[in-house]
Amino acid sequence: MDNKRRHEELAGILLFRLRNLIDGNQARADDVVPGAYEAEDFRVRLFVLWSFFGRMEDSVTAGDASMKDHFGYNGAVFAQHSGELSERAACDTDLRAGFVGGLRAAGGRGVAESGQEKVFYHFRPFSMYEQCGSCRGKGQVLCHGCGGSGRERCNVCGGSGQQAEQVPQYDNYNQYQGMRTVYKSCSGCWVSGYRTCGSCSGSGRKKCNECSGHGFFTRVREIQALAVPSYEVAADTRFAPQALSDLLARSGAEFCGEKIPFELEGEQAGKDAHRMLYGGSSTAVRLPFGLKGKAYTCYAFSNPPYPYVRPAVFDDLFADELAFLQKQLDGTGWLGKRQAVAFFNCYAGQPVLDDAMRKIADCRTSQNQNTAHALQTACQGFISTEMAGRLANVLNLIIDKVSPAYSPAVWILSGLPVLAYLALLQEWDAEQNIAARPFGTLLGGGLAFLLILFAVGIAASLLSMVVVAWQRRKVPPAYRQQMRNAEAFGKLLGWGFLVWLVACAYGFAASQDWLPKSEGRLALEVTQAACRQADGWLGPSENGEFEGNGFFAKLKRDFGSLCRPSANHTERMELPAQKEQVLYIQRRLQAGGYKIKADGKFGKESRRLARDYLAKAGQSVADDAATEDYYRAFLQLEEAGY
Repeated sequence: MDNKRRHEELAGILLFRLRNLIDGNQARADDVVPGAYEAEDFRVRLFVLWSFFGRMEDSVTAGDASMKDHFGYNGAVFAQHSGELSERAACDTDLRAGFVGGLRAAGGRGVAESGQEKVFYHFRPFSMYEQCGSCRGKGQVLCHGCGGSGRERCNVCGGSGQQAEQVPQYDNYNQYQGMRTVYKSCSGCWVSGYRTCGSCSGSGRKKCNECSGHGFFTRVREIQALAVPSYEVAADTRFAPQALSDLLARSGAEFCGEKIPFELEGEQAGKDAHRMLYGGSSTAVRLPFGLKGKAYTCYAFSNPPYPYVRPAVFDDLFADELAFLQKQLDGTGWLGKRQAVAFFNCYAGQPVLDDAMRKIADCRTSQNQNTAHALQTACQGFISTEMAGRLANVLNLIIDKVSPAYSPAVWILSGLPVLAYLALLQEWDAEQNIAARPFGTLLGGGLAFLLILFAVGIAASLLSMVVVAWQRRKVPPAYRQQMRNAEAFGKLLGWGFLVWLVACAYGFAASQDWLPKSEGRLALEVTQAACRQADGWLGPSENGEFEGNGFFAKLKRDFGSLCRPSANHTERMELPAQKEQVLYIQRRLQAGGYKIKADGKFGKESRRLARDYLAKAGQSVADDAATEDYYRAFLQLEEAGY
């Protein structure tokens, strides 16, 4: 076949592929009108530089794992041997002779094998010992339990050597006079106050965990002779030579070997490198064409033709669609379900956009994922990066409506009421307790938030999966996105953290009288309303008692009281403000002879004196108890006439 006929055939194949790609995408195959093509055979020169190195890999094992070549504890000789082998790997021409001979025998096929590094020789592994730094080679370390003494304080007598015992006391007439304390020798330590350490069994030392008691490690080193390739390529053609050279340079040696038949033309040996020179021939085609009144030019090479200059044809073909879609969005970024389905049905009939939507649905893992690459792949590169990004964003919106990854309605309806209720409870708790127990209030409230949101997230995920499966039941499987309920769950946790933070902040401000107090009124009303609704669902009896032996009846008997206002709660709602409670306590302390300032601040000193006062009256209150608990205790003493 002469060159002219071969060039004509390549140009025909390129035109056929362009028409197939464009056909059905806002244009017909016949709309592609070819111009006068040009073709030429050209030479490609490719230079592969193989650089040689020694790559070390070490492994460390506790105890003896020595190799045949072993250097004991002599680190200097070990390092010297490593350097010698690395030098051989880089510079020994005899060592790499087999590798170079293989490249030479491969001829032009060696280009395709030049895409990755090669290990051409493995040296025999060698080893040395290294002393353990933790135990300094002894295999044992000082016992931390006894400090190396081998003894620890007796936990029975506390180190005193004696045990106190209460015995009855009688007078000379054998009349009971009460109990008295006597001291006996401790049976646990036999008066010494110490006993054998249980951790080290009295030795004062324990096995070193770092070296497992060996006292040393074995370092095993392996050195590989490595050949690392790098290449340069230049194409001698009149048709966009720089574009072709750039394509060949970034696509890799394997790509070059597949597209161009090469022959080995020479080689150059160096001390630590070897250069292979390859030459090849190919054909470049320049094909101008017209489409809907606009002119384009495509450049391709190889057989079959591979385009290396791809005009942005789809920028013009899809310009009207993109402008219409963006007008429909009207800058809001929102697209209705009906509109999305209409666009989907329209685009599913266009090969390129249909393929793009399939690829997007398959690769999409997050809402904000950049799917422009999927669209560029569907267009085979005949679209600009900017246009691909803009169009992909619109297709993302369409697919999210037609084939949703989760149900926003389910997550909002599940999460919003729970967040609101948890916010009310957290604010109420902070209002009462954050001033006295800041860490406990924040930690307890945060954990409660997290656990409840996890439970809500699991339930919402399951319900969302059911709803989404129903919504997209008529969508072909190829367009169905992967479920992304984890994405919605992450948003729920983020909003939950913000709500918890705001609730804690408001509760603290309210406890300091900077903001109005809620006093839990709204939280109580919501709880009562929920319980009344539960009563309607579970069916209360006529006499108001919880009847029946079923699950729901038991649930109401066990937890119904928690959903109804108790007498204690009513009292709590009628208590004075926290500052007034503190002032009352402090004034009672002053009346009792305690030196304290009535400033309305219930700090550590006020709590200590209050506990002391209550203890003398026979009452006890925990240090971290709420202010109102102290207040109630003082009220009870006042009512009792104390």
